[in-house]
Amino acid sequence: MDLAPRISAKPSVFTRIYFTVGILLFSLMPVIWTVAARLGGGTDEALDFNVVLLVVALQGLLWFAQRRCATDERPYWDSLLVIAACLSTGWIYLDVILVPAALLAAIVASCTLAFTNNPPARMSRLVYWFYDHRMEQ
Repeated sequence: MDLAPRISAKPSVFTRIYFTVGILLFSLMPVIWTVAARLGGGTDEALDFNVVLLVVALQGLLWFAQRRCATDERPYWDSLLVIAACLSTGWIYLDVILVPAALLAAIVASCTLAFTNNPPARMSRLVYWFYDHRMEQ
């Protein structure tokens, strides 16, 4: 049973771009933190093997969440796209920050939900929560 509503209109091109940026932010967060630390004067070490292992671990966690939280009615990626569409206001300057940041929080929440019992129903409730609190245009 999918509790989350369907989005009738297709998400815009900008929403899909912000969706991609949010996924890349989650996937490459260890690299971003390491590069930021290097530029901030922290260390002069190059990207080491631990950072690569963290990226692979995050990809494994994303795969696990995708396998556990998906339903037949709505795949995992469609759920995240609905969340991105719900947070899109149509104002580019606001959306470029708001949508990837909220999508990053939704991905972390879905990865947490993957370890609970009945994750598809909980993911549907998460999507419904974002839909219920969507940005009105």
